[in-house]
Amino acid sequence: MDRRKIRYLLRRIKTNVETRSNPDSETIALPKLPKGFRKSFEGQPRFRGWMGYQVSWDVDLEGWTIVLLNKSLEEKWNELLLEKIPILGEAN
Repeated sequence: MDRRKIRYLLRRIKTNVETRSNPDSETIALPKLPKGFRKSFEGQPRFRGWMGYQVSWDVDLEGWTIVLLNKSLEEKWNELLLEKIPILGEAN
């Protein structure tokens, strides 16, 4: 399984956990996961809970090992935007 598919399934698990924790939201069904998929991540020492996926942890380039993040993906995106796009109203 490629990293893109692994990350898609991890995101679906996270979304499912988020919706189950909010009584006002509809529970989103999970796609069929490969046998042992979820437990293979939950059993890793760097696992920080599903709510932390893409915030405090992600997967390596191979897709099967958890790596801890120094910054969330949103923080990295914001930094990239600030580098590439000038802020309106600032003089060059």
